[in-house]
Amino acid sequence: ILVWAEQGIGDEIMFASMLSDLLEMGDNIIVECDARLIPLLQRSFPKIQFLPRQVPPDPQLVDTNIDYQIPMGNLGQWLRFNKDSFTAGNYLLPCSKRVLQLKGKYRSLSNDKLLIGISWKSINRDIGKTKSTLLEDWTSVLSQDGCYFINLQYGDTKSEIEEYVSDKKHILIYQDKEINPLTDLDGFAAQVSALDLVISTSNTTVHLAGALGQNVWTLLRLVPSWRWMTQRTDTLWYPKMRLFRQQQLGNWSHVFDEVKQALENYIASDWKQ
Repeated sequence: ILVWAEQGIGDEIMFASMLSDLLEMGDNIIVECDARLIPLLQRSFPKIQFLPRQVPPDPQLVDTNIDYQIPMGNLGQWLRFNKDSFTAGNYLLPCSKRVLQLKGKYRSLSNDKLLIGISWKSINRDIGKTKSTLLEDWTSVLSQDGCYFINLQYGDTKSEIEEYVSDKKHILIYQDKEINPLTDLDGFAAQVSALDLVISTSNTTVHLAGALGQNVWTLLRLVPSWRWMTQRTDTLWYPKMRLFRQQQLGNWSHVFDEVKQALENYIASDWKQ
C-alpha cells in the first residue's frame, strides 16, 4: 500500500494519526512525505517505510509491486467514520535523549518556572493573515508571573521580538538558537516535548504538539478550518488540546482574555504533578 502525503506539514502530521489503524490492515506500507518528517515518523512507526517527496519521485514509488495507493487525507473516509473511531493519546515519539537535555536546560534557565512555548502566526499564503496575531495581543499572557516563555514561532522573528520587548522590561521570550523549526522538525519535536504547555495560533506547531501528546491551547479565528469544527472547546484529533475561539471576526481580545484566565487557573493548579 502506497500512502502519499498531501497539503502542508501540519496536515501530514494530523493525518499520520491514522497510520497505526492502517497497519492493522497490512504490514507492507510505504509512505511518501516531506523529508523533514522522516526521522520523527520513522521512530514513531518503525514498521512503515517512509520515503521523501521529491521530483522525480523515488523509484520505489513507481514499483509495479504496489497494489494500492491513496492520498493520506483520504484515509479518513475509511478510518475516521464517526467520533468513536478516533484513537486517543499521542502517536509521535520524540528523541528521548534530546527531550531530557532540553528540559534540563530550560528548567535551569527558568529557575523551575512553568515552561510555555508560544507561536503567534501562520505563514500560509492564502489564509495565514486571518489566523495570525500580533505579539502586542499577547501582553496580558506574557506578563504572567511564574512562567518562562519560549519562542516556538518558525521563521526569522528576532527583530520582531526585540522590537516588542524593547519597552517591556518585565517580559522575556527565550529564543533557543540550537533549534530551527523549519529545517529540523525532529529537534523541534524534542523542544516542544520538553515544555509544560504550548499556546499558539492554528499552525504546524499545534499539530506537532497535539501529536506528541502535549498540553496545547490553540487560538482560532472566527471561521476556522474544518478540522476544528464550529463550537467545540476540544478536538477529536488531539485529546490534550483546548480550543479558544474568536467571537468577532478579526478581534482577538476575547480570546486572550480567556487565555489569560485559563493560564491563571493553570498556574494556581498543581501543574508540576
